[in-house]
Amino acid sequence: MAKEIIYPNYEACITNTACSVMRHFGLQPPHKTLPFLDKILQKEYKNVVMLVFDGLGAEIIKQNLPADSFLAHHMQHIITSVFPPTTTAATTSLRSGLNPCEHGRIGYHVYISELKKIVTLFKNKIKDTDEIAAPYDVMTTLLPAEDITAKINKAGLYKAYNIFPFGEDAFENMEDMFKRIRNLCRTNDKKYIYAYHEQPDELMHLKGTNAPEVQKMISQINTYVEKLASDVQDTLIIVTADHGHLNNREIALDEEYPDFCRLIEGNISIEGRACSFRVRPENRAEFVRRFQQLFGKDFILLTKEEVLEKHLFGDGIPHPNLEAALGEFLAVGIGERFFEMHRRKVPMLSHHAGLLKDEILVPLIIVEK
Repeated sequence: MAKEIIYPNYEACITNTACSVMRHFGLQPPHKTLPFLDKILQKEYKNVVMLVFDGLGAEIIKQNLPADSFLAHHMQHIITSVFPPTTTAATTSLRSGLNPCEHGRIGYHVYISELKKIVTLFKNKIKDTDEIAAPYDVMTTLLPAEDITAKINKAGLYKAYNIFPFGEDAFENMEDMFKRIRNLCRTNDKKYIYAYHEQPDELMHLKGTNAPEVQKMISQINTYVEKLASDVQDTLIIVTADHGHLNNREIALDEEYPDFCRLIEGNISIEGRACSFRVRPENRAEFVRRFQQLFGKDFILLTKEEVLEKHLFGDGIPHPNLEAALGEFLAVGIGERFFEMHRRKVPMLSHHAGLLKDEILVPLIIVEK
């Protein structure tokens, strides 16, 4: 049975969710807002809480929770992620209101033209090495994207808070995260709270989308959100995700297809299911022929020009690094495989960043208290 391919809808995606929040707190959004969310926000709740659970796509909820569960019952809308539906690109869009083409953080591994290197952005290291990419943080320095919470606080009319599992004031666990949210909701000021948790993404990568451990984790999330809703007042709770997940099989290029690798210049980049290839002019015709022969059933192969023409990474003024980061070709996942240049030491059983509905559809769960 053919899998359902869905392209991002940049008029009803997570970027637009962020833009609705911006408008509500007196900021000028760079893109369209979501009318149904705008209408709810007009009720002027004291607290607006955005809960982002990494990988908790709409299909993942359907697969792992009963229809009468709290999260499933309150899933009012299903929207798309951005492209690629992956944490680096998507959480930046959720936090900034910008599309990936604008902020330039288009994947886990991004070619940076200024450095002429592929950088693993979250780690600030050269891809597949322990070498620091630069004596500064490459992502925030060369690919800046101002946070909505910072903008709200700068404007001075309202308060805004981030709650993360990393950084100087990281929460210890999920219980601590929700405790912090409850405490903030009890203060009197009108505020925006953005809280991010790295699960169930981490577990699904290791165990697959339907493992008992994954179902247990998602059930715990459901319980925690339901408990929060019972504990707070004058609060709008929005639960969403950066992307979904799909059980996948790895393609280790150097081990399985060494002859094909000779057509590639350097390493692959962006994501395993949104994979950039740099190819010399004299090898491009053969590269296309071989790619279609080997991988054509599982990937759409686009030239850089086709990617830009389709606005696959969204509308807006493209970041100066975008074209260089795309390479000559982009392979977009429409099957159940993903690319790695070298076989992973720890197998990845589930992945995302392609165009199948399991990975690109995300929920808008709305709870009004």
